Amino acid sequence: AMEASFAKSILVDAPMAVVAIDGEGTIRTANATAESFFGGRLTGETDRSIADLIDGLRLTGDASADDVAAFNVRSRSGGEGVHMQARRLDGTTVPVDIQA
Repeated sequence: AMEASFAKSILVDAPMAVVAIDGEGTIRTANATAESFFGGRLTGETDRSIADLIDGLRLTGDASADDVAAFNVRSRSGGEGVHMQARRLDGTTVPVDIQA
């Protein structure tokens, strides 16, 4: 219970956009910052895939810890300069930095 409360506080209080997805890439929850950034609710009546919002982001359910680490090293803040584009709900695109 304490771990769940701690995880929820991180999601709610994070100053950056946080989107939690399942192994298939379906968005399961997002914080208010993410919903503001993308321009609306990301969860609800229909399942939305993270691939609908981040161009070029394709996930598989069998990613290992090494796969995640390799992805994070390639991210912009990790140093190699991988730039991805996010698509807001209104269709506009903006550059983003992704961490897994």
